[in-house]
Amino acid sequence: LNSVAGWLTAAAHQEEALVEVLLRPSSIDQLIRCLREADRESAPKVLPPLIRMLQLKKVNRALGSSGMPCQVLKRLQHPEAVVRKGVLQVIQLLYEHAPDARAFIVAQQLDAVLQRVVEEDESTLVQEQARVLLRAIMVSALI
Repeated sequence: LNSVAGWLTAAAHQEEALVEVLLRPSSIDQLIRCLREADRESAPKVLPPLIRMLQLKKVNRALGSSGMPCQVLKRLQHPEAVVRKGVLQVIQLLYEHAPDARAFIVAQQLDAVLQRVVEEDESTLVQEQARVLLRAIMVSALI
C-alpha cells in the first residue's frame, strides 16, 4: 500500500491513469485483501498510505462503496490506540466523501459503532476523535 500511495504522490502528472488502475475491481479487491490480511504488527503501517489514497475522490468513493469500510471497522479491535485512531480517520474520510452520507452511516451502523468507542475505548484520544465524528454524523442527520 505504501508503494501505491507513493506512486500516486510522486506521479501527480499521471494521476488520472493511476486512478483508473486503482478503480479496477481487481485492484479494489487487492486493497481490501491487503487490509484484511494485515497482521497485528503490520496494521499500523497499512493505514497511513490508505489515508493518502483516500484523498483522491474517485478512489475514496470506490473504496467507500466496497467492502473496505467493514474491513476497516474491524480494526477498531486493535490493541494499539494509534491504529484505532487511524481507523477513525479512514472512516471520517469515507463518510465525508460518500455520495450519500446517510446511507453510508446506516450501512456501517456508524452511530452505534462510534457510541461504543466513545463509551468503551481505553484511549482518550480515540474517544475524542470518535466523539467528534459522532457529532458530525448527528448534525448531518438533522440537516
